[in-house]
Amino acid sequence: MKKQWKHYLYIAAVLCVSASCKKEELADPSCDDGTCCGEYVGEKYKFIKNIENEPADYASSSTVPVFNFKKPVVTSSGDVFLISVCDVSVKKIKDMSLEGTYFWGQTPTYRYRVWGKIYENLHVTVFGPPYHDFDFFVEKVEVIK
Repeated sequence: MKKQWKHYLYIAAVLCVSASCKKEELADPSCDDGTCCGEYVGEKYKFIKNIENEPADYASSSTVPVFNFKKPVVTSSGDVFLISVCDVSVKKIKDMSLEGTYFWGQTPTYRYRVWGKIYENLHVTVFGPPYHDFDFFVEKVEVIK
C-alpha cells in the first residue's frame, strides 16, 4: 500500500508539471508579423503587401536569390523592383529548379508569375545613409508559357 501512493504522487507531479508548461504559440497563419519570413531570433518585419499573380524575373546568385517585379512595389522609401527571397523560402525556391531569367543590362522577359508576401526587414542595420531591406516570402511560382 505504501508503494502505491508514491506511484500516484509521481503521476500527479508529472501531470502538474506538464500542464503548467507554456505551449509554443503557432505563428500567425496570415503571417502579418513576418514570422514566416525570418529564421533568426530577433528579426523584426513589417508587412508591406500581398503579391498575387505578378509577373517577375528570377535571378539566382551564389548568395541570395531575388525576384525582379514588373510592377514596382510601393514602399515608404520609394518604388522597389528587385527584392530578395526570405531566408525560409530559399530552400523552396532551390527545390523548384527555376531558371535565372534576370540579367543586369538585358531586357526583362518576366517568365514567372509569383504569389507571396513582401516585408521590410526592420532588423537590418548599416552605417551611412538609411537602408531599407525588403524580403519576399514565396508562396507559389508558375512559369508563363
